[in-house]
Amino acid sequence: YAGTSYAQQVLFKYCPTQLLDNNYRRQLVLQEILRYQPDICCLQEVDDKVFSEFLSPHLALAGGFNGHYTSKQGKVREGSAMFWRADKWGCAAVQDVKLRVGVCLTAGLLTSNIWYVSRTQ
Repeated sequence: YAGTSYAQQVLFKYCPTQLLDNNYRRQLVLQEILRYQPDICCLQEVDDKVFSEFLSPHLALAGGFNGHYTSKQGKVREGSAMFWRADKWGCAAVQDVKLRVGVCLTAGLLTSNIWYVSRTQ
């Protein structure tokens, strides 16, 4: 949504327009992930198409990653993504859990609409 006129004129009016371009930004995210070479990588505010059409195939090809995406279930088509190195981790099960804002867990207070749990081998 950063490429919309509202985002460019109101939300990010201080930022040069070319830096808000989705093609530019997603390349930077990919480069950053590959540069750090993580075994597990968790991302928030991921567009569903960026996950399925860009991050997932590129990270699989360039870094040997598998991934899982969970939608926030809201009006905006974005959510959380988790990637793991397939040569070091395997996904035994995935359970997407929808929680309301402010649900208190033993780990603390969650402030997001979606929290997902991925169990790995």
